[in-house]
Amino acid sequence: MNSDRSSSTSPLKRTHTESESESEYAAYLGVGSDALAFPPRLKDEFQTDFCKLLLSGNCAFRLAEAPYWRYFFTKWIPGSELPSRQAVSGRILDAEADRVVEGMKIHLQGRYGTGQSDGWKSISKASIIASMVNAEYDPYILHSHDVTEQPKTAENLLKIVDAEIDFCEKVLNIILAAWCTDGGGDCAKMRRLLRAKRPDLATPHCWSHQIRLTVGDYLKAKLPVVGVLDVALEVIKWFNNHTGALALLRQEQQRQYGRVLALFRPVPTRWTSHYLSGDRLIETEDAMRVCIVTSKAKLVTCAGKERSQVEKAKNLLGKLEEPLFWSLLREARTHLEPLAIACNATQGDNARLDVVLVTLGNLYHVYSDTSRFDETRDLYILAIVLNPFLRLAPLRKNNPLFTCQSLWQMFKRNYIRMIEMPTPADVTALYAAFIEYLSGIGEWSDEAMGLEEIAQMAEHSGNPINMMTIWRGIDTHDVSGANGLVKFALRLFAIVPNSAGVERLFSLLGIVQTKHRNRLGVEKSRKVVLVKAHINRTHGTG
Repeated sequence: MNSDRSSSTSPLKRTHTESESESEYAAYLGVGSDALAFPPRLKDEFQTDFCKLLLSGNCAFRLAEAPYWRYFFTKWIPGSELPSRQAVSGRILDAEADRVVEGMKIHLQGRYGTGQSDGWKSISKASIIASMVNAEYDPYILHSHDVTEQPKTAENLLKIVDAEIDFCEKVLNIILAAWCTDGGGDCAKMRRLLRAKRPDLATPHCWSHQIRLTVGDYLKAKLPVVGVLDVALEVIKWFNNHTGALALLRQEQQRQYGRVLALFRPVPTRWTSHYLSGDRLIETEDAMRVCIVTSKAKLVTCAGKERSQVEKAKNLLGKLEEPLFWSLLREARTHLEPLAIACNATQGDNARLDVVLVTLGNLYHVYSDTSRFDETRDLYILAIVLNPFLRLAPLRKNNPLFTCQSLWQMFKRNYIRMIEMPTPADVTALYAAFIEYLSGIGEWSDEAMGLEEIAQMAEHSGNPINMMTIWRGIDTHDVSGANGLVKFALRLFAIVPNSAGVERLFSLLGIVQTKHRNRLGVEKSRKVVLVKAHINRTHGTG
C-alpha cells in the first residue's frame, strides 16, 4: 500500500514543482501563462534560427518534434513555436540554402578561383561527385551529384565539371583560373579533355594526393626500416586489444610523464597518420620498456591462456626489448616526417603553386619524379618568380632554363594561353615590365610594392601573406600593356593545386549522413553542409 501511494504521488509533486517554476519564469518575463505567439516575421526568423541551431550542432531533424524539446522551448521561450521536422528539413532548409548562395554571389563576384572536384561513396553506398571552388584561398561548396547509376567515365565527369564551371562563371561571376582533381584515371583523362576544351584553364592534379601516393610507395618498399612499421602496427593493436596490458602501460605513463598517451593506428584517410602513429609510439618508448622490464609476466598473462596467444605476446614484447626495433622506428620516422610536413603544406586552402614547388624542392631526394609536373611545369616556376619575396633567389643561376630571356619566353607562352594574344605594343610593354620586375627596380621594387609593410601586417595578424592582396594592390585595371603582368599574376596565384577541400567536404558529409541518418538524400545532405559552413564562417567553430 505504502509503495503504491508513494509511486502515485511522486509524479504529481514533480509536475506541481515544474508548474510553479513556469509561472515564476513567466512573471519574470512579464508575460502571462498563455503567452502570445510570435508575430509572423519573428516566427519565421525564429524557425530559421532554430534550423541553423540544429545544423550547427549536428542534430537530427526529428528533434524538432521531440516532446522534451518542445516542452523546453515552450517553458523558456514563451510564444515560440517549433516547426515540424518536415518544415525544418524541407522549406526552411531550402530557403536558408538559397540565401547562402545569394550571399556567395555578392561576396565572390569578380574574385579569382580554382575549381575542385572528387568522388566519394556515402554510408548508403551512393557514389557522389562533389565540387567546390577555392576563391582566393577561401573554399565554398558548389554541388554534389549522385552518379551511382551512371558509368564512371571521364566524359561523364567532364559534363559535371562543365556545369560547375558555368555556374562559377555565369552565376557566381568568378574568374576561374584552374580546375583541380586527383590523379586517378578518369580524373586525369577528364583534365586532358577539359584542357583541350578550355586552354585558358590550368588543370593541375592534387599534390596532396601525390604526396600521399609517395608515402604509399615508401610503405611498399622491401626494406627493414619499412618492415618495422608493420611490427609497430602489431604492437599498437596488441596493447589496444588487451585492456590489462594497456592499463599497466598507462600506469607507467602516468608515473613517468604525468599524463596518458594514447596509441593509435594509421588510417588511409588521414594522410599524415603513419608518421603520427610511429611518432606517438616513440614518445611512449621509455614507459613501454620500463613496463616490460617490471611487469613482463603480467603482460604475458594479459594475452590469454592459449599457447598461440602467449607465444605472440612473448614475441612482440621481445621485439620491444631490442634496441634495433627502436632505432629502425626512429629512422622510419625520419623518412616519413618530411612527407608529413609536405602533405600538410600541400593540402591547405592557401597552398599556391610556389608553395608546392618549394615543398617538392625540399623533398628532392625522396620525391624526385619530376615527370608528374607534365605541361604545367612552367606555372610552378612562374609562381616562384612572381612571388615578389622570392623572384630569382631560389633558382640556380647557371641553369639556362632560368635566364631572364628563358623566363620571359615561359611567361609569354603561358600569358597567350591563359589571358590573350597580346598586340606588338603590348608585348613591348609586357617585356619591359617583366624584366624590370625580375630586377626589382622602378614600380616593381620592394619599396614600391610595399613588401616590408605587408610582411609586418601578416606577422602582426598571424596570417600567411596573401599574394592576391599584393598584386591586387598594384592593379591599375588596364586590360593590356604592363598591367598584363598583374593580371597574369592574379590568375596564377589563384590556382590552388589540391582537392583536399573536397576531401574535407566528404568528412562533413560523413558526419551528417551517419548510419542512423542513412536515408538523407545527397542534395539535402549538401544543403545541410552548405548552411553549416556558412554558420561556421560567420560565427566561428569554437
